[in-house]
Amino acid sequence: MSEQKIIKTIIPEFCPHCGEKIYIGSQSMPLNVTSISKESDILEVKGKIKERLNDITFNNESEKVKIEHWLSLKTTFLDASDIEPLIIQISREQVEMLATKQEIENENKNNNDKQEKNANSN
Repeated sequence: MSEQKIIKTIIPEFCPHCGEKIYIGSQSMPLNVTSISKESDILEVKGKIKERLNDITFNNESEKVKIEHWLSLKTTFLDASDIEPLIIQISREQVEMLATKQEIENENKNNNDKQEKNANSN
């Protein structure tokens, strides 16, 4: 495993108080490169994700359209390691949304049933 190298920078400046030449030193670490992909690889990954979207039950079609739009953006960078986590995340979100929608529908139905019982008992 290679050791991270530190980048040292020295910038000459003039002191605003005394006018003397001073040197400002700083250090930084280079970015950690996690992947390098060709555009064709990125497009292939996006295509695989779009195919997998067909296996997901969406709360409504607009949710799927939003994700497809996001995938079509040039600024959306994905590699092969992103496919499964992304599909799992989207699936979970849709399941949660569907469950919430079902809970609301059940609650509304129960409220309507109670109102009908109350109306019939009066």
